[in-house]
Amino acid sequence: MGHSRRVAKEMILKDNVLQAFREKYGADPLYITRSPGRVNIIGEHTDYNDGFVLPMAINFATWVALRPRQDNRVVVTALDKNERLESSSNGSILSESGE
Repeated sequence: MGHSRRVAKEMILKDNVLQAFREKYGADPLYITRSPGRVNIIGEHTDYNDGFVLPMAINFATWVALRPRQDNRVVVTALDKNERLESSSNGSILSESGE
């Protein structure tokens, strides 16, 4: 896939994440960010043990849109899995569902 097609695809994904966030939470996110996928060619879990590691970016990514809440809850929605997890800020699970 050419560079311009990859960029266009990423912009479509970003727009989809923004739209879904607005629909689910009724507001724009304060932040939206993208993290590229990666694989380790050699050295799984060795980098922090002074070993060798050779990571490489791959053509997958994770998009995250977020904004702070005032009620000490954390709500996470996975659009690709159609799942939702809600927990309190202390980590206890309040609800879990496939939407």
